[in-house]
Amino acid sequence: MFSTSFLTLLLASLSSASPLLSPRTTTTTTTTVSISYDSAPGMSPANWSAPVAIPLANLAVLPGAPVSASSLRIDNTTTTDFDLANVECRAYKDEAGVQPGSAPFTLAQEALLSTNLGSVSSVLCYLTEGDD
Repeated sequence: MFSTSFLTLLLASLSSASPLLSPRTTTTTTTTVSISYDSAPGMSPANWSAPVAIPLANLAVLPGAPVSASSLRIDNTTTTDFDLANVECRAYKDEAGVQPGSAPFTLAQEALLSTNLGSVSSVLCYLTEGDD
């Protein structure tokens, strides 16, 4: 009986001390860029949305998708560890990112969707090679 209790105690202490058996905690950081969309049609005064955080290299569904927009832009107030000039984004009409919804857009060139409102559900942003 003593040996069974001792063995149980020994195994319990080893399992809590073993890095292989104890749960690991990992931290992941997601780098994001902010985009905004203009929900005013054609010649109306611009009505830019609040910035929406889009994780780089991951398709992101816009809040309230689909949204009606006439243009999209990268928000230049985004604070990043990389040059925003090296970011390119594309909008999609569907949440799965299958139906293209815009030409690529960058910090220097916003995506003009339509003089009327177009439908956008998701956005994919990624880093491109810089002119270093």
